Amino acid sequence: MRIVPQSENPGPPLWSPEGKNLLFTTDTDLVLYDPAQKTVRKIATQVVPGAYAWSSDGSQIVCLGAPETKSTEQPAWVLWISAPSGEVQMRTDLPAQVEPLTSIVPQVSVVSLPPTWGIAFIDSGRNVYTVEAGKVYRITSTGDVQSLRVSPDGTQLQWVRSPPGSPVLVVHTYDLISRTLIGDPIRVDLRLIPHLPGYKHGGAWGILSPDGHRMLVAATFKREAGKEKSLYSAVYLVDLPSREVRLLRQQRPVLSQKAQLPLLPFWSRDGSKIAVLALGDESSLWVCRADGFGGRVIRYAKVR
Repeated sequence: MRIVPQSENPGPPLWSPEGKNLLFTTDTDLVLYDPAQKTVRKIATQVVPGAYAWSSDGSQIVCLGAPETKSTEQPAWVLWISAPSGEVQMRTDLPAQVEPLTSIVPQVSVVSLPPTWGIAFIDSGRNVYTVEAGKVYRITSTGDVQSLRVSPDGTQLQWVRSPPGSPVLVVHTYDLISRTLIGDPIRVDLRLIPHLPGYKHGGAWGILSPDGHRMLVAATFKREAGKEKSLYSAVYLVDLPSREVRLLRQQRPVLSQKAQLPLLPFWSRDGSKIAVLALGDESSLWVCRADGFGGRVIRYAKVR
């Protein structure tokens, strides 16, 4: 295990497709780390935490930036940066009403659209936008998008919605060439996923696999007994074509005032593995295959 230099209080880290370089933010600076050379370089400033992505071939970085204070005179922007040189290749300013979304999980709110000079992202109003050849397009207007992915050829977008007041996650597929939705949306009813008796659904987050066939769901459950309130979180794997649900990891229920951070699920870049990170007094990293089997804890630590 190695501590990355200049990585105090980092934003979400993101490996390049070939695994040679690491992106992360420190405050609002976007930093590129080369583990082979052990070098750290600042390549952009005023970058929104988590709002960055690699192109599929690793030759380009796209990121969203915003001024420290909201201003109509200085809107948010998109940068295209050459990797690994760090040279800014192009900048596109966004409309004044569009604010980038901060994310703790990288590459679920921002994706690069191959070939170069394209990006899709979720704004702070929870809608999907694209920037293509310098033009900005709003793709959704529902205001409830959680995460998105792009197909390998860059022709289709897929996103997860959580309609307000509804215990359902909805997955949509959109064709960027015809500018239309494809097929019927896939609905996952959170009331039907297995959970402890007496607990009610308290919210969920869906993250699509790189191939779009599966979805990780991080859910919280709550229970009230008199004045006592308890909760726990769990991570599930959903096979989208069949709607089959598998429980992967589950926290022990605790009183609300002693609640730890919810479990955080991640996909590997190639979609072959799943990781679930538990943070708290007892932290662990659990990894399994993409089908949910073969799970094991590869790192366990007690925080002092």
